[in-house]
Amino acid sequence: MRQPSVVVALVVGALLAGCGHSAEAARGAYLRTVAQRGVEAHDQLRSQGAGIDPTHCSQVYATLSRDHGLPSYNSGTASLGWHQQVEATFVDSCVAGQPLESLVGGEVW
Repeated sequence: MRQPSVVVALVVGALLAGCGHSAEAARGAYLRTVAQRGVEAHDQLRSQGAGIDPTHCSQVYATLSRDHGLPSYNSGTASLGWHQQVEATFVDSCVAGQPLESLVGGEVW
């Protein structure tokens, strides 16, 4: 009788691991999109002759709809870190003029 319960445990474990992986993949894809938008902001600021620095890039980010399509990341401090990582990715990419994924809270997505 232990054999079926071991199989069930393995299947449930695989499903749970797959769920975490798909959420992680969604966050990674979102960061790549945000980084590309930061590069586009860099190009737009440059074409307008505006300064390209963290302050200007943060102002551009603030004018965007921040949470539109933003994949969730649990709640509480982990969620706050995720939101900070999204903003930092945009700003860093905007300043650099190339896609960058920022490190916030010790984790990269």
